[in-house]
Amino acid sequence: DGLVRDDFPGGWYDDARNAFKESGRTLEERELWQFTAALGQARRTYRGAFASPMTHLIPRKGQYHFLRTDGEQRLLILSNASDEPAEVDWSALAPLQEGATKGQTILGATGSGAQRFLWGAPLTLAPWHFAAYRLEN
Repeated sequence: DGLVRDDFPGGWYDDARNAFKESGRTLEERELWQFTAALGQARRTYRGAFASPMTHLIPRKGQYHFLRTDGEQRLLILSNASDEPAEVDWSALAPLQEGATKGQTILGATGSGAQRFLWGAPLTLAPWHFAAYRLEN
């Protein structure tokens, strides 16, 4: 897919605009930039967990979930690669629980603050949603 490899505008003298500067970014580029920066920060903060082995579940109905843990930090990754919202099936996630009772986002906060969940409470993943949570007991 050629669009996957599109250049990010800017950085060359003949570019019409420079999206490396915040003033040159579209709303979509700004969101992508912020997400990528948050992911980079999370990888630095949770270096041990991101470098650890993965325990993953077989994808079902567009959902793919996995756990990364170094024994101290536990990161649960939830994703919904479908066009429809999807309710998290906590019983299917049981092999990844490791005693956790709650989780909190590690990729930044929404306008209402950091997103949290209680294990087993209803949680809907938006279409094409990706989230990383730090698990807590």
